[in-house]
Amino acid sequence: MKYIFGILLFLWTSIIVVSAQTTVTDIDGNVYNTVTIGTQTWMAQNLRTTTYNDGTAIPNITDQYAWTNLSQGAYCWYNNSTSQNVIYGALYNWMAVETGQLCPVGWHVPTDVEWITLQNYVLQLGNPSLGLMLKSNSLWYSNSNGNDVLGFAAYPTGWRNGYHENVGYFYGRSFYAVFWSSTIAQNNKVFCKSFYFNESDFNEYFFNQKAGFSVRCLQDSTK
Repeated sequence: MKYIFGILLFLWTSIIVVSAQTTVTDIDGNVYNTVTIGTQTWMAQNLRTTTYNDGTAIPNITDQYAWTNLSQGAYCWYNNSTSQNVIYGALYNWMAVETGQLCPVGWHVPTDVEWITLQNYVLQLGNPSLGLMLKSNSLWYSNSNGNDVLGFAAYPTGWRNGYHENVGYFYGRSFYAVFWSSTIAQNNKVFCKSFYFNESDFNEYFFNQKAGFSVRCLQDSTK
């Protein structure tokens, strides 16, 4: 009986992931896998473009003090190193998100409601450990990986602090994955979604606009 159940589970997860794979290319020529989860099609990798989709270069800010004093869109690489940028992608401040020109044409940074749609779909599958189903199956601290059965592959990218008193330090690689939404919360902060290494959940917070977080693009609805 356990053997049959195992086969059915394998087929179910394989259908979700494999049947939906395709790619999208950004303005820099970076190619991303995508995955359809429920009614939504997501990039299955973090955005790493250095150019807005209108051809304008995004400033790459390496200095920690300059980062916290920005009033325009910018990006950086974790610890200012490009050695693993294909896996982890870039970190962007919210001013870059706010332009509406980060993602390839036909794609966008998801709203808070669209993140909740993803969350609700996973919950409808009958598994409350939605974080485990979306987290990557490698690189998380202390072997606290997800099973990534949906192909979303949330890697523990870490983030960049945006508060002036903490002067733009990098923090949390292998411990955290934090993704921007395009929705303002309160006090000019922005809704974000995050994963933590020792939690099986998928959490919502709101953060300072000058923080540096990952971006996952969502395909525009055809409805």
